[in-house]
Amino acid sequence: MRGIFGLRVRNGKVYRNLASVTSADLDVVKSNFVSVCKQLQDIIPKNDHFIVILMGSALDLAHCEKISKNCKALGLNTILRVTSMKL
Repeated sequence: MRGIFGLRVRNGKVYRNLASVTSADLDVVKSNFVSVCKQLQDIIPKNDHFIVILMGSALDLAHCEKISKNCKALGLNTILRVTSMKL
């Protein structure tokens, strides 16, 4: 059976209908979990992006560092750049 995102969904009724849980039953659950984890690797986006945070001057650094910190918390790669032409 295919579920959301085209993943093969394991039927939960199999587990609910067990009269008792054996080691073999737990091995099946583990095997199904590993199978789903492998399938998820194909839909998890890769971390190959790059966010450039542009500042008008170096005075904006503290604010832009906060933005960068929050982006990194979300798993985003960032770099800070000052665009001012003043020397």
